[in-house]
Amino acid sequence: MTLWIEWLRCVRALRGACQRNQTFLWMAVVLLAWAARPDLLGVTSFVRGSFLAGASYRALLHFFHSRALVVPLLIRVWVKLVMSLFHPVTEAGYRVFVADGLKVTKEGRKMPGVKCLHQESDLLAKPSASNRRVSGALG
Repeated sequence: MTLWIEWLRCVRALRGACQRNQTFLWMAVVLLAWAARPDLLGVTSFVRGSFLAGASYRALLHFFHSRALVVPLLIRVWVKLVMSLFHPVTEAGYRVFVADGLKVTKEGRKMPGVKCLHQESDLLAKPSASNRRVSGALG
């Protein structure tokens, strides 16, 4: 329970990014759903993760496309919150940030008019042309 109380304190600190209370409440629901979602299937997983009724799916979609939440302001408030909670690592006077991104592999997709499509992949079902040449020369 202590973790969720701290989580709520941090979410309340983001209130300054929302001009209306209703926008803030929808943002809090989205953040809760983001933290508790069971899978990575977009807004559908947000509905399942926050135990919302299916009818709220469209309201969540509208929230993501709404101008009610000013993203640059949210970023400024978020950075201010993070800087107050954590002590950033610095190198030569610069703050060091580490970020991670998701890569979703897409194997077997053909696009008309594209002769060669190179993509980093975790799967080795189809090696790149350079790997085929090397393995062919060895075999």
